[in-house]
Amino acid sequence: MKSPNPLKPGSKIAVTAFSSGVPKSLHERLDIVIGHLRSSGFEVLEGLCLRDDHKHVSAPAERRAQ
Repeated sequence: MKSPNPLKPGSKIAVTAFSSGVPKSLHERLDIVIGHLRSSGFEVLEGLCLRDDHKHVSAPAERRAQ
């Protein structure tokens, strides 16, 4: 079995929500987690639909597919 190399400072971490998005009530907590990853030296990429909540999904189907 091959395992990927461990992440190290400078590695990119993408965070997305292709199902249900993170509701506004949890954005503060999300910011804390993303801030911690960044302060640990990681490059964090936020998905376009991460912070949206459109009828219990992160965005309309067309936008999620992008």
